[in-house]
This record gives sequence, structure tokens and C-alpha cells, in this order.
Amino acid sequence: MNETSELDKVCTTLDKLTLDTLTLMEEHVQLKLNLENSMNDGVLCLAKTRYIVGQNNVSSLQLPTGDSQEVEAVAVIHSEEHEKLGYSMHDLEIIKKSESNSKIQDPLK
Repeated sequence: MNETSELDKVCTTLDKLTLDTLTLMEEHVQLKLNLENSMNDGVLCLAKTRYIVGQNNVSSLQLPTGDSQEVEAVAVIHSEEHEKLGYSMHDLEIIKKSESNSKIQDPLK
């Protein structure tokens, strides 16, 4: 009888462990599905953002490199510091070329 009692305890413990394992496996699969859905949603949001922002966004791919054409500034910022007054003043100067000179290159293209 003692042997049967111990065998029942072992079987009960194994049953509980098996149920716990199955529950954890189900939770693992559910979390993987949630992760997949979140990643798909994120990819779609990134694609929508990229579409909406379009060419108005400056990325590292649009910046000039050593191999690219020479780029001239279309605007210059002048700054003055007034230490006595405690502020600095910034002035934006837009440089326009005459029609006879070459056209101003759009820095975003």
C-alpha cells in the first residue's frame, strides 16, 4: 500500500508539472504571436510615417558626402552675443543668386 501511495504522489506531481508545462507553452506561443503582431504594426506605422514625411525629411542619405557635388548654402545664420543684456541674437540671411548665375540647389534633394 505504501508503494501505491508513493506512486500516486509521483503521478499527481507529474500531472501537475505536465499541466504547468503546457500552460507555459501556451503562454509562450501567445506572447510570440503578440510580438509578431506588434512588430507588424510597427513596420506598418514606419511605412506610413515614411510615406507621409516623404522628401520633407532630411536623412543621412540626403546629406552631401565626399563624392557628391559641391553644395552651396542657401541661408546663413549670424549670431551676436550681448553679455551685458544676457541674451544672444540670431539673424537669418537668405542668399539668392542672380538669374545669370547657376540655380540654387535644393539642399533636400
